[in-house]
Amino acid sequence: SVMSLPVHTGTVTGLSAKAPNSAWAVDSYGGAFKYDGTGWIRMFQTPNNLGLTGVYETADGTVWAGGEAGLYTCQAPCQGLFVPATLTSHTCTSIAAVCGAGDVVAAVCDDGQGHAYLHRRTTNTIVTENLGALYSVAACAAEPGGDVLVGAQSKLVTFSPGGGTTEETLNTPVGTSAPYLYFTAVAMQGSYRVAAAPNGRLFISQNQSAFEQALELSPITNT
Repeated sequence: SVMSLPVHTGTVTGLSAKAPNSAWAVDSYGGAFKYDGTGWIRMFQTPNNLGLTGVYETADGTVWAGGEAGLYTCQAPCQGLFVPATLTSHTCTSIAAVCGAGDVVAAVCDDGQGHAYLHRRTTNTIVTENLGALYSVAACAAEPGGDVLVGAQSKLVTFSPGGGTTEETLNTPVGTSAPYLYFTAVAMQGSYRVAAAPNGRLFISQNQSAFEQALELSPITNT
């Protein structure tokens, strides 16, 4: 069934669901909403309505949300008391993507000048990792072991706690220029990794192999 969020003026930019009666959504107007099994309730609004870009609820019920105003956390059981997270580095504070798996939490930011950083929660501490040269970070996905896949303009990178940052190889078809690919959605599950670009291209990697284009959707035209 279709259910509406409370009155807001933003576009939904992030979703996280832990259970049928525990789901979260954030929007571009800075609102954080919780679904309790019966309906959506506004739980938080950022100062000056600065937009949120992602949200993740950990296995223990702690909620993380990030966006233009930085990274926020609401301790379990979250009742709407979101406070700024303590970061070890403030090189860039505007969060472009939030993701997680189990109790692993990751938030990615870029400074607009080609440098991206990963804020990663380990036990009770948030550590900051340098992801190198990335523009227009838009998405991330995490695995329970701590690996994080990040999508940006023309690049996909994987961070591993034991191996640092690796730029993934993209095998693009003849006539396709990688600099014109903007990866806006990524996912990972075991040995499979998937990345999507808004021009209808879908890339898949299996067993740590190069990303191969698996699908290109044709534009929908009116007849």
